[in-house]
Amino acid sequence: MVYADEASLHTVFDNLIDNAVKFTSEGSVNIFLYRNAQQKLCVDINDTGTGISEEYLTNLFEPYSQEGIGYNRPYEGLGLGLAIVKKLVLLNNATIKVESKKSEGTVFKICFDAAEVLPVEPEPEIFREMKTHNSIAPLAGKPAILVVEDDVINQLYIRTVLKNDYEVVLASGAAKALQLFGSRSFDLILMDISLKDNLNGLELTKSIRSGQKDPQIPIIAITGHVFPEDYKKAIESGCNEYLAKPFKGFQLIDKIKCFIQR
Repeated sequence: MVYADEASLHTVFDNLIDNAVKFTSEGSVNIFLYRNAQQKLCVDINDTGTGISEEYLTNLFEPYSQEGIGYNRPYEGLGLGLAIVKKLVLLNNATIKVESKKSEGTVFKICFDAAEVLPVEPEPEIFREMKTHNSIAPLAGKPAILVVEDDVINQLYIRTVLKNDYEVVLASGAAKALQLFGSRSFDLILMDISLKDNLNGLELTKSIRSGQKDPQIPIIAITGHVFPEDYKKAIESGCNEYLAKPFKGFQLIDKIKCFIQR
């Protein structure tokens, strides 16, 4: 049992575990709960992901700090998550430390001053397989939307929001998106801007606009790049609309309805 603010600890662990999953394409994410040598209750979030360079570690908890910059960086975000995490950890009389090595993984360690151990009944194991199935065959009567998005959780969320009214076809990168776009017809494209590929979303949009096949297809930018200059660049690149992440399901549907009338 930890004596702390429950809501803020949810925020702390949501951020750290989400980052661990996001930055780990191979290997594993493990969470360890234990007593350290000083008998403090500690939690380690341990991943085998991309890791953090030694030079950047000193800036890790600074607001708006990011190791990668530009639209071709692998991941989106404003660089506020870890700054918020550290502030909340300190407010709850705990400490946070990080150990990391580039290309080998990262460990975030949180230790609490005020804690006691109580017996806990183990919860049943829950396993949710999140596989994306790209169906090429159109579903009768449903408009087809090509979703260019490289984050698996975002893919799942968008598919869940749209699946009842639209045929959702997923592409995790520019090459797959161009292959799908060339092989069949779509009514609209949802375009992520940051893509882990040779083309980012803005470059991919320009390529579609300059091509021979359906260059006027509606394209909505969906992105974590939320500053005014990002909106301007999206529109200048050929996007018809812009929706900043995170967004609600009804906001996405309202944007789509501007271009697809059921």
